[in-house]
Amino acid sequence: MQHDPLATIREVRAPVLIVNGGQDIQVSPDHAQRLGAALREAGHPDYEVKIFPRLNHLFAVSRGEGAAEYADPDAEVDSEFLSYLADWLTARLTPP
Repeated sequence: MQHDPLATIREVRAPVLIVNGGQDIQVSPDHAQRLGAALREAGHPDYEVKIFPRLNHLFAVSRGEGAAEYADPDAEVDSEFLSYLADWLTARLTPP
């Protein structure tokens, strides 16, 4: 892959929310931490990194079944994640 996400994110000036499930087996939470570090080093004024320890790649509570649980049509996105996301967006999109 020729794309360097760390170089790209250093150029972003819009508010950034980086979220990751702590039980994500596809994208390690450590990737989110590295993106956050790149923003910090670039002096970005408005970013957050949030790891949800119990959640998988789909932001559903992990049952420890690996990728098989991603196929569960009844899996629900975690309400704590949705609430956090809604609050973050509201704080940035609500006019003063």
